Amino acid sequence: SFAPTGEKSQQGIVVYHGITSNTRMGGNLVQWRSSRQDLVAKSTCEAELIAASEALQQGENISIVIAEMTNACCEIEVSSDNAAALHMVRNGSETAWRTRHISVKALWLHQMSRRGIRFTYQSTSDMAADSLTKGLGASRLPKIMEDLCLIDD
Repeated sequence: SFAPTGEKSQQGIVVYHGITSNTRMGGNLVQWRSSRQDLVAKSTCEAELIAASEALQQGENISIVIAEMTNACCEIEVSSDNAAALHMVRNGSETAWRTRHISVKALWLHQMSRRGIRFTYQSTSDMAADSLTKGLGASRLPKIMEDLCLIDD
C-alpha cells in the first residue's frame, strides 16, 4: 500500500507452494509477511517493484528449501496488481531511468523475467497479499480466508 505522504509504504507478501496463476486449489500457504518497505517509494509503481523484488527473493529461498527436501524443481510466479510495474519488469532498462533509486531492483526483476520467472497481473480483488496492507471489512473476510488457504471448501 503506497504512502503518498513520504512515509515508507506497507507491503504484503504471500508465498504459496503448488499453485500456478490465479488458482489456489491444491496449494499450500508457506509464508506470509506484512512490513514497511526499506525504501521510500515515490509512486505506487515503485512500491510494487520493491514488493515484487522482496517477494521473488522469498520465493527463491523457499524454492531452494523445497527442492532440497523433495528433489523436485519449483516454478516461481510473481503476481502484481500494478500494470505499470509489470511493464517495467518486462521492458527492463528502457524505463528504469524513471526510478533511479530502485533501478537495481527493477533491472534484477527484468533479468529474472528473461530467465523464465513469470510475472502475472492479478486484480486487486483477487490479490491475497492485499489483505496484509489494508484494513478489512467483515464482508471481505471469508474470501480473504479462502485466498490464504485458511479454510477448506
